[in-house]
Amino acid sequence: MCLAIDEKLTLPYDKLVLAPGIEFIDPGLTGGAGQFSNFEVLQNECPHAWKAGAQTTELKNQVDALQQAGSGTLVIRVPKKPFRCPPGPYERACTIADYLGPNFDVKIVDPDDSLNTIGVLTNVFAGLFGSGNLYPNIEHIAGEDVTNITSGKVVTVSNYGDIAAQVVNFIPDQRAPAIVRDTVDGTWGAVDPVSYESTTTANIHIIGDSQATSQPKAGHIANSEAKVCADAIVRSLMPAPMLPYAYPMTNSACFTPINSNEAAWISAVYKYDGSAIVTEKVGNSPTYNEKNHEVMFDWANNLFSDTFG
Repeated sequence: MCLAIDEKLTLPYDKLVLAPGIEFIDPGLTGGAGQFSNFEVLQNECPHAWKAGAQTTELKNQVDALQQAGSGTLVIRVPKKPFRCPPGPYERACTIADYLGPNFDVKIVDPDDSLNTIGVLTNVFAGLFGSGNLYPNIEHIAGEDVTNITSGKVVTVSNYGDIAAQVVNFIPDQRAPAIVRDTVDGTWGAVDPVSYESTTTANIHIIGDSQATSQPKAGHIANSEAKVCADAIVRSLMPAPMLPYAYPMTNSACFTPINSNEAAWISAVYKYDGSAIVTEKVGNSPTYNEKNHEVMFDWANNLFSDTFG
């Protein structure tokens, strides 16, 4: 078996592990009268910043310019589930609102009302948004979606109306890149949870955001999936091959910043019980505070070191 890197380079393999992440689905909001000309232009002008790099810098520059203007409105569009980093849109809303201050409005358009599906963090965020809370200038628009964006950044939201925005953080719906997409539903890579081996192609393993299990799509749990996958591969390549461990467990942890010096956290343990992945245990910080914010950087550095060496 061989992996073609390009037209000139082909690498042989016995086992192949893929973690290509996500790609974005064109929402079909371009090319019409008054709209951006195509999906690429939409992404440049209304950056998703859901992949680090130029998009992150572009969103930062737009937020900086908005802050210098003294007032204005920023819209965050949450993708439909499943998507990378479930708490991400809401922590982004918090940190941006903290940075901009009370003279600015932040509106979260949340088509699947994903805020209510992130476990105990739901209560943390719900207690932050709206009148009388820490961020009265954040409005959570649940169960509605963006139906149009003009080139002037007027955002139309179903059953809500038009929002004249200065910055639009449009995060599109997501799927696995074509190299691993399941041919059955065309969205994510179906795998066996005991080994992360593709259910459609033998000896190819898929970990991280691209795989189709019910686990969240995030960096910490991708690290955990990689260890289950590696153990299964080592077992299969032994002189006397062994079956994968039948009931593997994975862990997901997430620190979520609430402002520039406070954060909350959540942790969950998952187990494959022979038929499905079930949640074994959930832990969380009772509130957000400065100590959590300090620990957040230790957690991140340890995760990066363990993942990348």
